[in-house]
Amino acid sequence: QSDPENRKLFEEFRKAWELTIQSSINRNTDPDAELLNLRYRLETEPATGARVIPMQPGKQPGTLWRSRWLKVAAALLILVTTAAAGYFLLSGPRMVRIAANGGIKEIVLPDGSHITLKSGAELEYPSGFKGKTRPVKLSGEAYFEVAHDEAKPFIVTGNHVNIEVLGTKFNVNTLNPEGKLSVVLDEGSVALTFTGGNSGKLILSPGEKAEADFQNLKAIKLQNTDPNYLAWKTGHLQFDNTALSDIVRTLNSVYGTSISLSDPSIGNCRVTATFDHQPVASVLKVLQNTLDLKIGSADTGGGMA
Repeated sequence: QSDPENRKLFEEFRKAWELTIQSSINRNTDPDAELLNLRYRLETEPATGARVIPMQPGKQPGTLWRSRWLKVAAALLILVTTAAAGYFLLSGPRMVRIAANGGIKEIVLPDGSHITLKSGAELEYPSGFKGKTRPVKLSGEAYFEVAHDEAKPFIVTGNHVNIEVLGTKFNVNTLNPEGKLSVVLDEGSVALTFTGGNSGKLILSPGEKAEADFQNLKAIKLQNTDPNYLAWKTGHLQFDNTALSDIVRTLNSVYGTSISLSDPSIGNCRVTATFDHQPVASVLKVLQNTLDLKIGSADTGGGMA
């Protein structure tokens, strides 16, 4: 019941088993006795005679051949079912791909880890963690709350970077606007390595952020100073004497808009404000009234002047 594919396979096995049971029910003849009966008839009946040797009570003509065919069919069913079960067990867990299309999506992995996918992100993971690690592949941005398992590290792969953890909370963005992978750590610790294996390992502590550039095989570590790095998940935006250019960048990241400043000189204007689960149109309205701006097509994220 935990997986639709498991249910489908179970139903196939059940049908095969029922056919086998039905074959057993229909197998109500003694093959040895039938064979002796046939031989006796062949040896004693004239070529043109019409004498019939009575069969055992309850037997019908053709029962012997029907029984034999049922035996063959049952044997084939058992063979095919066994082969299918063996293949299913030996081929390992299947891969599951989840895409967050049109909104945030929550996922609980087989090990109990909780993943929150930002709209547009995609996660790929095995239906069961059978090996020595718990590997997943991410494209986009997601927040991970990894269940602790010291014997089986959890590994997130994205944009040619591996993020290895034992149990922790962190945010990953594989589609950083600058083409880099970024990681912000909340709890525990994580280790970053490049998939080529030809670089060192970068360890993060809570409150730290890493930016990894695969093109140059460089990863840097710095303190996370962005209070809105999880605004896409929490819906909470906080600006404290923040430059308008930085606010626009945050809004585009959180809401997926394409807001721009038609006059770059206003990018240095400072704003202090807090927003909680407000649509982007409401945020733009506040900015418009606060800075006396003109905003075009606010509903779709137009320009500011």
